[in-house]
Amino acid sequence: MLSSLRGTLVLLWAFIAVVCGALAFQLHGLFELGIGGEVTQVRQSVERSAQGLKQAFDLYASSFSEPPADFGSSDRERELLLLLDLVLGQHYGIEGGFWSPQGKFIAYSFPTHEPLKRDVPEAESGRISDLNQRVLSTQKAATARFDAAGEVLFLHALPVRANLIIWTMGRAHVRAAAAFEKLAVGFVALLSLILATGGLIVWYLHGWSRRLLGVERQLGSFQLDSQLPKTGLQELDRLITAFNRQTERLRESQDHAQQLSNQLHRAERLMALGRMSAGLAHEIRNPLGTIRLHVENASVKAEDDRQKRTFQTILGEIARLDDLMERLLAIVRLDKLTVKPTPLRPWLEECVNRFRHDSHAVRLEFDAPEAEWPMDGPQMARALDSLLTNAVRHTPKDGWVRVHAERQENGGCYIMVEDSGPGVPEGLREKVFEPFASFRSDGTGLGLAIAREIVEAHGGTIVCTAGTVGARFEVRWPWREC
Repeated sequence: MLSSLRGTLVLLWAFIAVVCGALAFQLHGLFELGIGGEVTQVRQSVERSAQGLKQAFDLYASSFSEPPADFGSSDRERELLLLLDLVLGQHYGIEGGFWSPQGKFIAYSFPTHEPLKRDVPEAESGRISDLNQRVLSTQKAATARFDAAGEVLFLHALPVRANLIIWTMGRAHVRAAAAFEKLAVGFVALLSLILATGGLIVWYLHGWSRRLLGVERQLGSFQLDSQLPKTGLQELDRLITAFNRQTERLRESQDHAQQLSNQLHRAERLMALGRMSAGLAHEIRNPLGTIRLHVENASVKAEDDRQKRTFQTILGEIARLDDLMERLLAIVRLDKLTVKPTPLRPWLEECVNRFRHDSHAVRLEFDAPEAEWPMDGPQMARALDSLLTNAVRHTPKDGWVRVHAERQENGGCYIMVEDSGPGVPEGLREKVFEPFASFRSDGTGLGLAIAREIVEAHGGTIVCTAGTVGARFEVRWPWREC
């Protein structure tokens, strides 16, 4: 613990806390001996002694088969005095007796007084009778307090029979207790001084801890693209400066590692799709060509219009399968991009015009700047075809599809395809780019996956977001030298 500043200060504060605890214990003892403690102790003794007398009297009365009608006889008085001596003898400074409205003070004793007192104090007899009379009428125990110079008098009375009262009396001598209070004040002043010293230590410790905790919290939520601010403490600031330098180097290394990871991940995807594409092309294209040849021959020889329409439908489906094979094989050739300057507006217009005869009642709009951009035109056109196909298919009648291209301030190219269809739910916007993740019964789930591969092969990104009405696909890729 002594190896750190915080541990040393905490140990010192713990020592001061122990000393303060010991002083507090002593102050508590002094208070018990002081005015408040003395008064409370006498009152408790008066009430406890009365309860003890009642218990002893109940035990005494239970020994009679029939309780006596009068406890004022000489025989009963001796027995009651014996009870008083036995019980009050255990409570120093307490006197008391039995009282009835007929015989008044039946028995009285002050056993701890030297010598033993048997005469009721005349000065308090009136107060005692008044309290007993009140308790007799209410049949409820009561305590009375009388303050005088140098002492506090307590009287307590409780009923034990319909016409019999037990009363006790005690005095709290506060003159001597006042001296103890002065001593207690001195101890309080000493305790306050020690607490003030401890407070200074805590304040000093808090200053260090606050700055250290600030650094700890910043480290807990620290990001590699941020830096720790300085605290104003030279020792800590030197460590923070060194930490920020190392963080900068780590950030550069992490960015490089992320680029390598993305390239590796993309290469793995291309390899898997490439193997699948090559296998499908080998297994499907040859028998597909044979089927096309036989269907074309049969279509030429067919005389019935119904048969010709059937053969044309089959040829259309064969062309659809052939296009699918071509798109799959295009992924394998992404590592051999032919990048050259391409006029952006004519290229985009050509891509959009290919869909005008298939868009039915969907309105197609586009705008692009008169600029050239380095890219593999056919491959990027294939990616844009996938986006337009998806937009046209999901746009209802009388809807619209907009294509917007622009050159951004950072030197990148931005293409946006937006439609007025139902849009893509937020939870599915990442999954639409996964291979075979189609949400249409007649879809293959390859169009958007291939589009992503083509865009990423150009070093760009493609995302699906919420448009003003429906879905929006945004493509961005940087300038690259041809």
